Amino acid sequence: MTIIGGRYQVNRLLGKGGMGEVYYGVDLQDNTPVAIKALKPDVVERDPSILERFRREGQALKELDHPNIVKMLAMVQDGDQHYLVMEYVAGGSLYDLLKRTGRLPIEQVLPIALDLSDALTRAHRLEIIHRDIKPANVLLAEDGTPRLTDFGAAHIQKLDAITREGGIIGTVSYLSPEACRGEKLDPRADIWAFGVMLFEMLTGRRPFDRREKMATAIAIIKEPLPDLVALWPDAPPQIVDLIYRMLEKDRERRIGSMRQVGAELEAIIQRTGSGVKEAIDLFYRMLEEDRDKPIGGMKLVGARLASTGTPPAESRQSLPTRQANIQPAPPASPANTASPSASTRNLILLSGIITAVLVIVVIVLLLVL
Repeated sequence: MTIIGGRYQVNRLLGKGGMGEVYYGVDLQDNTPVAIKALKPDVVERDPSILERFRREGQALKELDHPNIVKMLAMVQDGDQHYLVMEYVAGGSLYDLLKRTGRLPIEQVLPIALDLSDALTRAHRLEIIHRDIKPANVLLAEDGTPRLTDFGAAHIQKLDAITREGGIIGTVSYLSPEACRGEKLDPRADIWAFGVMLFEMLTGRRPFDRREKMATAIAIIKEPLPDLVALWPDAPPQIVDLIYRMLEKDRERRIGSMRQVGAELEAIIQRTGSGVKEAIDLFYRMLEEDRDKPIGGMKLVGARLASTGTPPAESRQSLPTRQANIQPAPPASPANTASPSASTRNLILLSGIITAVLVIVVIVLLLVL
């Protein structure tokens, strides 16, 4: 067994790429698992700038301290061999998960997206642009929480650039239009790539993929964004609107910061969760045994359902909020609530049970599908 840095034991191979290999290892000081990334010496010999990219990744991970970013534990050099020792994340990558499932339910996507937006907010605050956001660079812990990794392509403002002006860095499918044109990038390039990844997580496909890389780049620059609602008919309007604004081709019109993306994701999560809670609360109120306590009439039931249910899927052109169009329910008159007849009470109870159950089933299905 190889031991590097006097404490890290290199064990089995986990994966390999163009620049190097990643191994499962053990920190012999406390017997904890680690991931060890080894740079291939022959790659450095062919292109010495690769070593600078490798060091750049270590520098970025050293500066970043966030629960949703893979932690760097050490940088080790042994002769002409260079290593990064990092936190071991046991759950595989988001790419592996999408390969197995095709797409993910929204209740799984939203927490992952919120955590990653928080991680990228931290990176952008430190003037670090990731520049290669994609599912393969998102690792998943055993509890499903994400860890952003692979900052080898990152641009760190305070360090000298390692690519010439006009050079393209990143994976083509996730490049922003300005990156495809070879323009200077800012954090909004990460917002675009994150939007592409959200699109893929929710629909099972990337929006601009073509057979050839050049054709993909041209599509990113010129082709309109595919209709998300056509691919996902039950999409909540709020997430559709957010993804469309993240994927504005003109970055001046794109949503302005990752912090804003995170705030909107959190609002969507709260809205989705509260809709289910309110529907269940309505159901129990309609089953109230004391006839003086239940909701007072079918008009009020309908009004509550209108304000509780998840809005239907809409095209982007009709995305502006519909709350202003929902008329508030008129207050129930004493004559309607004080002493309803037995037949009326039974009708309300039966209708309420059927309606509430249907609403709960529909909301649960919208969240799961």
